[in-house]
Amino acid sequence: MIIYDPELQDATIEAGTTIAGQTDGLVLSPDLAAELKESNFSVLVDFRDLKFKDNISCHKWRRFDFLAICLKRMG
Repeated sequence: MIIYDPELQDATIEAGTTIAGQTDGLVLSPDLAAELKESNFSVLVDFRDLKFKDNISCHKWRRFDFLAICLKRMG
């Protein structure tokens, strides 16, 4: 599960979609994730925990930090 942050919904859904494409994860709202908690899905990323200050900081994280993780796996 990839849980988006309702406070930064646009950016965290976009970043979550990027991660989902790399990991076969599901981008979910916090409410839906809570409903599925007992279904043995692991949480790959919970964007509420990353505490981005705004949409731009989330986009920068996706572009630089998450991309670096992907490149390490490819290398």
